[in-house]
Amino acid sequence: MNEGRRPTSLDVARLSGVSRATVSYVLNRDPRQTISEATRRRVLDAAKELGYAPSPAAASLRRGHSRVVVLALDPLFSGHVSDIIVEGATQRLREHGYYVVRHSHENPETVIDIVRGIGPIGVVSLTFLTASIRERLTALGVKRLLDLEVPTGAQGPPDRPWEYPVGQLQLDHLITRGYRKLIYALPKDSPRLPIAMARLQGAQMEAVTLGIEPPEVIALPLERAPIQRALRKLERLERRTAICAYDDQIAIGVLGAMHDLGWRVREDLGVIGCDDLPVARLVTPTLTTVRVTAVDVGFAAAESFLLLRDGETRTFDTPQVDLGYEVVVREST
Repeated sequence: MNEGRRPTSLDVARLSGVSRATVSYVLNRDPRQTISEATRRRVLDAAKELGYAPSPAAASLRRGHSRVVVLALDPLFSGHVSDIIVEGATQRLREHGYYVVRHSHENPETVIDIVRGIGPIGVVSLTFLTASIRERLTALGVKRLLDLEVPTGAQGPPDRPWEYPVGQLQLDHLITRGYRKLIYALPKDSPRLPIAMARLQGAQMEAVTLGIEPPEVIALPLERAPIQRALRKLERLERRTAICAYDDQIAIGVLGAMHDLGWRVREDLGVIGCDDLPVARLVTPTLTTVRVTAVDVGFAAAESFLLLRDGETRTFDTPQVDLGYEVVVREST
C-alpha cells in the first residue's frame, strides 16, 4: 500500500481474505446477512491493523437507505380520502428529511420482501400487521415501526372504527330531512366491501341509538341497468325513502338510474354518498355527501412515527382516529 494513501475496504478484503461485500456487511453490521464469528473477527482485525476508518461521505452514501421509510398500504386504502391521508403522511416525513417509498400490497407478507430489498430505517403501515410480521420486520433491521395492529384472536377482517361516523352522519342527515325508510347500498363484488361494512355498521349503531328501524341493505354494482332493477322494487314503498350509498360512485350510479326511470330526486328518493369526489359537484342534481375535513390525519400518523426511538414499535391508536367527517348538503337530499 502506498505511503500516505488512506486504506480502503478493498485493502481490508485482501488482508482478511474475504470479498469486499463481506467487509461491508461486517463493518456496517448488516442484520440481513449471516456472517460467521470467525469471519467477522478476521475482518475486524484486518481493519484495525490497517487503521481503516470509513469516510464520512461514503458512510452517508451507504446509509442513504437509512433515511428511507416504507409507507405500507393495502389495496383498500385507495380513493379520494385515502389519497389525502397518504399525501399528508408523505409530506410530513419528507419535511423531516426522510425518503418515502409507498408500497401497496394485497398480502402483508410482501412488506417483508420490500424491506429485505431496500433496508429502510422504518415502516409506517397504514394497513394491519400481525405480531409475526412485526417481529420479522424488526429482525430484518427495521428500527422504527408504526402500524395498525391486528387484535389477538381476531376473526375475519379487522374492525375499522374510524369509518363508523360515515354511516352515523348519513343516517342522521336523512332522518332530519324527513326520510323514514332508509336503505344502505353496499358495493357488489368489490374488494372495498370491508370499508363499506364498517360504514353500514355505523348506520346500524345509530339506528339503535335513535330507536328507529335499521336500514335495509342492498348490494349494487357500478352498472346502470342492475341499479334500475333494484330501484324498481322500491316503487311501492309508502314512506319517504332514501339511500345511503357507501361511496359517491354508487350514489352517482343511483342518480343516473333514477333519471332513466323518470324518478324525482328528493321526492321519490333521496340519495347521500361519501368521499365528496370532485364529480359530486358536477352531476345533476349535485350530490349530498360526507367528506373528510381533517387533512391532518396523515400528519398525525407521521408525527407518531417521528416520535419513535430506534428499536421502538408502536400501534397507531385507531379508535382515536378522527377524520373530521361532515355532511355537505346539496340537491340530492
